[in-house]
Amino acid sequence: MRKILGILIVIILLIPLSSAQNFSLKCSISDRYNGSLSISQEFGEDIKKLYDTDHSGYLEKNEVAILLRDRGLRLNFTSVLNTIYFLQNFTLDGRTPMINAQDIHVNLTIPMPVNGTTIYTLSFAYTFYLNGTSDHILKITFPHRSGMFSLDLPKNNTIVKNNLINAKVNENHIDGNFRDSIVIIFREEYYYWMNIYAIALTVALLGVFVLAAKKLRGGPTKGIKLLIKSILRNLVALFIVLTVLFYILWVVGPPPEVRIGGI
Repeated sequence: MRKILGILIVIILLIPLSSAQNFSLKCSISDRYNGSLSISQEFGEDIKKLYDTDHSGYLEKNEVAILLRDRGLRLNFTSVLNTIYFLQNFTLDGRTPMINAQDIHVNLTIPMPVNGTTIYTLSFAYTFYLNGTSDHILKITFPHRSGMFSLDLPKNNTIVKNNLINAKVNENHIDGNFRDSIVIIFREEYYYWMNIYAIALTVALLGVFVLAAKKLRGGPTKGIKLLIKSILRNLVALFIVLTVLFYILWVVGPPPEVRIGGI
């Protein structure tokens, strides 16, 4: 009896993972502005027969719409002038990427044959802008759904944390199973170390400035002392201004096509 009960528990636990094979999401980020997402789903004969109300052997447009509504992933799209779209299920650093209508592609046969397995695919390119830090959060939510997910990042990017089931991580690539949501935290190594170097250089310059100021307090001539102090102050001020200017351009300087989306 215990053995049978144990087998039943294992089967129940495996049900979400077996249904996960129906959904497959492939996401990529090519650079700090662009990426792509492909969503695929398989529909078998047993499911399609339930929606073939006229028993014609084919699902017409309205029947396919009902099938996708009941069995597909809930895609919450909002649009601007029917040319720019935002998938609210998907965010990068809390912002919803922008999708051009011309970049949305659907692979679906209508009328859909009931016999055999049909694969429905929705793919699109998206434009985004990351925040001004080296660590970023990618989040995709599909409540009450599970499936397979894979993500490709640019070189010099690494996966820091994730919530995938049975995740396999290889530096800038990850794949695994998801349930309800996908949360991937990744790091741009280039900007991470650049931040470390910038902080270290700032501290070093401030230390040199403080030591020089103490040394020159009792200098031999007032003119030389004032000249050296002025040069040091100007160098520190120039470094601070250039650093602040760089970060302003980095954080608030996305291309115009990103700005019109309100990102």
